[in-house]
Parts: sequence; structure tokens; C-alpha cells
Amino acid sequence: LNVMFLLDGSGSVSGSTFAMQMKMLDKISNLMHIGTNESQIAVLQYAGFTRLEFGFDNHQNHDDLLKSLRAIRHMSGTTKTGKAMMKALELFQKAKREDSDVSQVAVVVTDGHSHDNPLPAAEALRAAGITILTLGIGDHINREEIVRISGKDELAFQNLHKDVPLEHFVAGFKNLSQGEHCEYARGRPAD
Repeated sequence: LNVMFLLDGSGSVSGSTFAMQMKMLDKISNLMHIGTNESQIAVLQYAGFTRLEFGFDNHQNHDDLLKSLRAIRHMSGTTKTGKAMMKALELFQKAKREDSDVSQVAVVVTDGHSHDNPLPAAEALRAAGITILTLGIGDHINREEIVRISGKDELAFQNLHKDVPLEHFVAGFKNLSQGEHCEYARGRPAD
């Protein structure tokens, strides 16, 4: 499995709200087996520009991944979700594994108030076979946009800034991973 997290690093998502994204990353990473022939995680942070925090195949184990997660710092700026998703598509295509059965998932964290149009990029990701999960974050989430990005209501979560919805998302991610769609959480329970 290749999972890319697109973190909203815009000015409207800072402090404790940005910290909640990092908490989510930690919880999700604990569900996965990380390694060359196992699951791979990449993190792309975006605001007015995108910054690849780390790519696929950068980590051989969970401890290495945690060190990289702890090094991520908030960017600030405007919200260009569409631009970030186009960069994600490029990175997914570069990282395509020899095994064509490897599932690809993009987890897009946003308040749903993009300063560009994210829908063409979302359609391009889905056309490439990439499942999009969206997580609404902040106090004023544009639910319509996060649903349109994911393409399905059941793949759009909101209110990530509160612990109960965070746990709901982690449980949903785990259920998705253990279903017929793909199998990428093998053996580690959620915290």
C-alpha cells in the first residue's frame, strides 16, 4: 500500500489544529507495517506552495517514520488544495511499484476552503485508481468541498480538531484497510 497524506499547512490551520493532523498521522502510522515490501507512507504539506516532507520508500521501519513525522513543521500561507493534489498525482506515478496490485490512497486534510479549484485534480487522482479520503479540519469546514474531493460521502470525514471524530476517522481507516478494497493494517491495534 502507498498512502500519501496531504497536510493543510495554511495559515488558517495552525497551532493545536495543525497538531491534531500530526496526532492523526501518528495514530494511522501505528496501524501499518512499514517497510520496503510492506506499506509506504509519504507526506506532502501544502499552503500556497507544496513541500514534500518525505516520499515513499524513505522509511524501512516504523521508528524511522516516527522520526520524520516529528520533524514536520507548519508552513503557513494560502490554501491551494488542487495544486497539492496534482503534485500528489505526480508523486504517486513516480512511486508506482512493480506490483500493480498495490493500493494507493491519498488522505487530503483541508478545511474545504481552497483558493484554487481542487475538483479537476481530485478527478485525475481517482482516474489514476487512487482512493481519496478527506478530513475536514477547523471550525468552519466546507463539507460540500470535502465530499466532492473524496467523491463519496462515506470517504469524507470532518471535525478532525476534536478527539472523538479523530478516533472515528482512525477506526474508519482501519475498517477500510481490512475490507475487500485493500489490506494494509495487518495486526497492529489502534491506540
